Amino acid sequence: MNRNLRTILMGVAAVVLCCGCQPQRPEGLEKLYPVQLTFTQETKPLEGAIVSLTSVDKSVRYTVGGVTDASGVVLLYTQGQYKGVPAGTYKVRVVKTEETESNSLDGAEFEAWARSNDDAKTESWSLVEKSYTKFETTPLELKVSERVDTQFDLGRPVRDVL
Repeated sequence: MNRNLRTILMGVAAVVLCCGCQPQRPEGLEKLYPVQLTFTQETKPLEGAIVSLTSVDKSVRYTVGGVTDASGVVLLYTQGQYKGVPAGTYKVRVVKTEETESNSLDGAEFEAWARSNDDAKTESWSLVEKSYTKFETTPLELKVSERVDTQFDLGRPVRDVL
């Protein structure tokens, strides 16, 4: 009985230790604030968009981002594993692309694709206005100093050749 009890206690201790293992936070990582953003296009959820933040004054050196779900909601993570965002002002970049087989296009879509792709078998399309896809041109800005829950509507859906 003593041996079984010791084995059980060692097993419980191992589970507690392993479950308690969290990735080591980088030295100097500031307090993180929960940030939930919702993205829509003409009020419809934007699913599968990659959302990235960059510090306006370059004071935050960590990567911040996430991917929108079916409701257009993204919870942002720092360094891909720490839930939340350090305080600061950020430019918000939103990218959503689609790839299709070249033989699925017709008319003007095929002509636009053919001009930009000489011998590719697939084509890539941006599904959000191009200004949102670069930090230098995005009009979206976000200030984080506490919990954030904000919505951005990106206007009409687009399908531009990349």
